[in-house]
Amino acid sequence: MIGDMVNHATMIFHFSDHNSSILFPTRTHMAFFNIILVDLLSKPNEFFKDDKNYIGLLIDICANPFMDKNDNIQELKSSVIAFDSWLSEKVTVENRWFPSIDLQVNLSLQRQTFIRICGNIAKHNFTRLTVAAEMLRKVLEANGQSVSLDKCIVALEDFREQFFDDVLNYHASTIAEFLNNIRWGIYIYASTVRERCVVNNYNQQIRLNIYTYSYPKDVDSDLGKACFWNLMDDVREPPYIQRFEVDKYLKIRY
Repeated sequence: MIGDMVNHATMIFHFSDHNSSILFPTRTHMAFFNIILVDLLSKPNEFFKDDKNYIGLLIDICANPFMDKNDNIQELKSSVIAFDSWLSEKVTVENRWFPSIDLQVNLSLQRQTFIRICGNIAKHNFTRLTVAAEMLRKVLEANGQSVSLDKCIVALEDFREQFFDDVLNYHASTIAEFLNNIRWGIYIYASTVRERCVVNNYNQQIRLNIYTYSYPKDVDSDLGKACFWNLMDDVREPPYIQRFEVDKYLKIRY
């Protein structure tokens, strides 16, 4: 999911020491980014038997790493916890105007809440927006405004214009930095595991080196082995997006 979001096809990068930023080629690219980001902040399906989203699951992995218990997990741990804290922080976005329901209000809400509402608006058509509307209704209620679900559905486009085009667009560079740091953390952690488990053999018939992996002892299912193999293949090379730090002025508002 991080690879789908943070790449040269989805984003235009402007790298500069401590002053980097990203832009989206089109509004459609930004909507795609938002949709995949909502997936990252959602729970896996019932097959995985856990009630946490992917960020929460990564935090659990960092607390009790399965493959390697040395300090190589620390960068991933700090990156994931920093992103989770940022997402959970409640911010106040002042003077939000909803002309369709004649309402002006200061909204205090968690960052992950407006990300999820915007992503659901981008993903679904008008007939499937009751979930996003109910989230908006609860946000308004928490801010002292009693608004019906019907009116909240009507107000979703007002919400998108302000929180997607303005607030989320402002935060996109910072979110990309968080995600890229997590990707680098995964690489540092998993690549050290790969160094230990890769087995290289020279094939005389085709005169090439053929590699396999020795699986950790508890990875014994077909699915587990396939996931482990794919992860090890993913970290054969470093992430293709360099590390970057976003301009401080993209981190001071809401």
